Amino acid sequence: LGLRTSLDREGVLAIAVSVQSQASGEFEVVRKRATALLRFMDTHCAALFKENFSLAAAGKMVGSGFKSLVSTLTTSSGSASVAPKQKGAAMDVETFKQKLLTVAWVPVLTEPPIPQLPWTEGRWPVACPMDVRPKEDLWVISFFAGIADCEVSSPELRKLFGWDKTADRALIAAQLVKLSEMEDVGDNADLQESLNASVFRIYSAFQSVVSTPEIDTIRAILDGHKWVWMGDDFAHPETVAFKCSLNARPMLSAVPGEMLAFGKFLRAMGVRESFAGRDYMRSLETLSQLHGTTALPSDQLELAVAMVQYVADDRTGCDGMSMFVPDEEAVLQPAANLVYNDAPWIMASTFTEEDLRFVHPRISIDVGEKVGLRSLRRLLLLRTSDAIDLGLQDAEAFGQTESLTGRLKHILEMYADGVGIFNELIQNADDARASEVSIIINRTSYASSSLLSPKMEAWQGPAIYFHNNAVFSPHDFKNLTRIGQGSKLDSLGKTGKFGLGFNAVYHFTDLPSFVSGEFLVYFDPHNRFLPGATPQHPGLRIKFTRNNILSQFPDQFKPYLLLGCNLQSEYKGTLFRFPLRGADSASQSDIKKQPYSMEDVDELVANFRRLGPDALLFLKNIRSIKVLEISDADAEPRTLYHVSAQADPPEDAQRFLSLPAFVEGKSNAPISKEQFFKQLQSTDPKALPRTDMTVDIVKAEDSGDIVTEKWAISSTIGAGKARQIAVHQATAHLRLVPWAGVAALLQTNIDSTQAIKGRAFCFLPLPTETGLPVHVNGYFELSSNRRDIWRGDDMAGEGRIRAEWNKALLEDVVAPTYARLLLRLSKQAKASEMEWYYSFWPGEVVAEPWTSLVRQVYSEASGLQVL
Repeated sequence: LGLRTSLDREGVLAIAVSVQSQASGEFEVVRKRATALLRFMDTHCAALFKENFSLAAAGKMVGSGFKSLVSTLTTSSGSASVAPKQKGAAMDVETFKQKLLTVAWVPVLTEPPIPQLPWTEGRWPVACPMDVRPKEDLWVISFFAGIADCEVSSPELRKLFGWDKTADRALIAAQLVKLSEMEDVGDNADLQESLNASVFRIYSAFQSVVSTPEIDTIRAILDGHKWVWMGDDFAHPETVAFKCSLNARPMLSAVPGEMLAFGKFLRAMGVRESFAGRDYMRSLETLSQLHGTTALPSDQLELAVAMVQYVADDRTGCDGMSMFVPDEEAVLQPAANLVYNDAPWIMASTFTEEDLRFVHPRISIDVGEKVGLRSLRRLLLLRTSDAIDLGLQDAEAFGQTESLTGRLKHILEMYADGVGIFNELIQNADDARASEVSIIINRTSYASSSLLSPKMEAWQGPAIYFHNNAVFSPHDFKNLTRIGQGSKLDSLGKTGKFGLGFNAVYHFTDLPSFVSGEFLVYFDPHNRFLPGATPQHPGLRIKFTRNNILSQFPDQFKPYLLLGCNLQSEYKGTLFRFPLRGADSASQSDIKKQPYSMEDVDELVANFRRLGPDALLFLKNIRSIKVLEISDADAEPRTLYHVSAQADPPEDAQRFLSLPAFVEGKSNAPISKEQFFKQLQSTDPKALPRTDMTVDIVKAEDSGDIVTEKWAISSTIGAGKARQIAVHQATAHLRLVPWAGVAALLQTNIDSTQAIKGRAFCFLPLPTETGLPVHVNGYFELSSNRRDIWRGDDMAGEGRIRAEWNKALLEDVVAPTYARLLLRLSKQAKASEMEWYYSFWPGEVVAEPWTSLVRQVYSEASGLQVL
């Protein structure tokens, strides 16, 4: 009947085309036909793919599946669905293969064999071999390729279909994304087992191309997805690292041991060796979102504490991120809302929850500081300070804005250590209109538990105190924040022209402080000891009357409870404290490397006691200086030395005040520099203020010895060339005042035949000896270290003007005043006291610039009845 007994390449291809044409028919019929053809090809493809394939060889296929294939392809009408054989040359192998690959004849699954498997709907029962993968690739590419519904064992046929190679890795990567999106994986052990084997195959496929550009495509596809297999579920690569000592899943996990074999691939995809602080911050935020306002379970609390500690150790890249820390109730809170208790001497129960929320006690102070918690000490300071934003929510910034340690070191090189430091402090007190000053040597070391900061402990030891009975004005506070800027130039009554004097105390200490009015002020040029000190504001000003800081920091503030200061009510005076620089502090100091010992203090005080009486001669306001000693923290100060001055008669002191009032104005009505110069220029020389007074000075020693001295003192606001220079517009900035005085020692209760060694004063004694038998005071222009008057004939510019001013002050103000003093003494001297009287006249052997003064004194005296 013409039925075929053999099947060649054309016949096979015809059957494949027939299967494709029936693909839209009944799926089961199409599947059976496609399966039969695939099985036939799996059995005979070796012969069909040979170049010398013949019809004779094809005929032998009759007994090996051909009849079965034909019966499968037989239609319901009984005729075979095979096209009649065409006459002509046989089809070559390559043409056969190419056409076979373009026909949809391979049977594929139309439904997923596992419900959770990634799958697309509407699949046909047959597909082109190029779009089909074998069943072993079911989990690897099910979403993007057909899965063969029949096994193929022939190497030749598998090679033709491309099944001998790995599928397109880009599609595999996309399949991995689909697998990672599967739900309820953690609750399905069978599914986990399937995924475990599949991920191994996927990772193996990827690891083989890590060093090729193909990995970039894979990375782009997986980016942003959870594709790291953890053995029971997938995780985002940012939450996985090779090393993780915390069991913090699902926030943070370590790469499972069975996945370490794929380390090369995982590292190439961005999996890190270990986690950073920012990872733990994200995990803490996740925990906070999960638990809200409820307390963490014990295991989660332990985990949170550990993560906070990791953040403290690594803050890299954490700026701008939210930090959550467990509070004392184990509830995660924003770090900025929590306080660590660095003042353990204060009971936490003292504060309400609305007032302060404390961190969990398992978070240390050091860790709390690093992760952004607030310090209880600083908060307490904030409540007692003026509101200036430091960016730290601390106490008010206050300090010497120029106080670089290098600048201070340079100042100390100009200001020699010694009695001059006390003189500078006395001068500042006189400028503040104090009438009494005290120097206190406190040998006590104080407790160091309740301090503003732990580093303040270095300054709880022995100290030098300086007290006066004047209160700092706002202008005084401002002056102390300036170094070498001439901050007193607009205040003509201030003798400290250079704004440098106070800084001489850095010979003693690195941390000077003082109490005045409502404030306690610290200076910290190193920005090392005070909480919140910065290079811009190297200090702290605390308004202690606002809160009871003494109860909050008792050890810190106990050293100030002296001379009526209680740090609760306004202090009617000023008390400086200069804790001595110890050996350890000196070794770390950038200001001075030498420590200051109690032996140094004792020597300094001894020298001052020898010079003390002279300090009161020309001061405008101070009439009493004491030196006190404290040897025990609870002992009362013991007086070592006391020197006082009193006008005789007392009402002369009020007449003397007419000079400072002419220059400064009254305390309740001060005048400006411009007003003074205008007044000075318009006043008749004879009407300018002058005083002659007698002053009794009493010096009492702790030994019981008392020394009394009587001095004749004459003072003058002068005219002449000195006035012309002072009021000239070109020199107004120098703040020149034609004020001078002369003091002569009239008598003392100590037997001494030796005349005094006259010295120069700028209201305080200078080291310079004049060779005169009297002391000379004046508003001299001084060298910047205040140790000598400015002099020199070979100078130019402002230096020449300063030298000319001193010469004019000596000749036009000091000389007439000296002559007037001689006239006064001539009237007091008796005939038997002529030798005593003439001892006050200047001799001939005097060095410049005092020689010109001597000449002018004799000239002024020539017109007076002084002989």
